[in-house]
Amino acid sequence: MKKSEKQLRAFIREALDHVIKQPNLVKRSLPHTYQHWYTKNAPNRRKLPEDYLSAEQKEKYDEKLAVLRAEDGKQTDALVEPLINEPPGFYDKSKGYTDEMEMIARIHDEEVPNPDGPGTVDRNFDDRIPPFMLNLRGYTNNQVYNLFRAAENIWIKTTNERMESMPAGSDVGFFGQDLADRTRLYKYINNFVLERDIIKAADNLEKYLSDAKYEEDRQDLASFEGGRGVLKMIRPAIKSLKDQYADTMKYYHTGEMPVGYSDNMYYGDK
Repeated sequence: MKKSEKQLRAFIREALDHVIKQPNLVKRSLPHTYQHWYTKNAPNRRKLPEDYLSAEQKEKYDEKLAVLRAEDGKQTDALVEPLINEPPGFYDKSKGYTDEMEMIARIHDEEVPNPDGPGTVDRNFDDRIPPFMLNLRGYTNNQVYNLFRAAENIWIKTTNERMESMPAGSDVGFFGQDLADRTRLYKYINNFVLERDIIKAADNLEKYLSDAKYEEDRQDLASFEGGRGVLKMIRPAIKSLKDQYADTMKYYHTGEMPVGYSDNMYYGDK
């Protein structure tokens, strides 16, 4: 199908968006204190509540608090925090020190606090644990993966049809511009969904369904065998991405293992 000049400009902008580094919206959605993993002695990291006790209080309670801290950090926080004036900073004021540090570990570190007992859990050996914050991307969602494979099948069928009708020795090309518009969904998911954070991935799929510049593509896809079924997979994929975000944020905040993860992939409630 021949594109108008307006559509051509829109697709040029889309191509530029693909190569320009995009902000991670999952990261931006978190309070500032959780966006970066700070080293233990970093000056902008939240300190133990005991560090803000007066010299007299430290002399009197330091040893006892150290023993209690090793046994029960949250109880120590509850005892000490009413006695101090914590200086302003990018802290999560809704959480105590231990809760905040545990949430930081769940978001960033390979070993996260064990919700079932003392010690830590290595996320590499527990596939119920969501990926790191920066690895929460479209390819970790099973419905997105299935949508991508279905769109890929349309691309393969279209490529095969074109190659069969072309003179011997011709090459359609992996992203050949001569392919029908029905193949754009496959290219679109590959460029704007799989490697994007799950918030942006959902936004981009919604854009494909609503943006007028993809109307001809959607119509062409719907007219092709199996195309309507592929289009119907998009909205469930968007919902699954949003559910994945909600379940993962709940885990980050509470440590409660989400039921939707298995084999490093989000499947949703089973």
